[in-house]
Amino acid sequence: MAAIARDRRPSLGAPNEQTRKNFWEVAQRCAPGVGVKEISDLIIRILEKNGGLTNWGGVFKEFRKEAEEGAKERAQAGVP
Repeated sequence: MAAIARDRRPSLGAPNEQTRKNFWEVAQRCAPGVGVKEISDLIIRILEKNGGLTNWGGVFKEFRKEAEEGAKERAQAGVP
């Protein structure tokens, strides 16, 4: 995530350990077994769509929303 901040949105700075854990926990709850690449890809998509996000709390809020929506869609489609 520090590389994402550096390359995509320098104003974010590097996330702290708790923030990284929060992203990981939400990702695993919504899509068990998902990897770091998929988490990073979603964060990048969120940053590209939301130019006004300036802190990790805002990014996390959007991440959680999108991850939960994705989990709902997979459940409705019968995909684990």
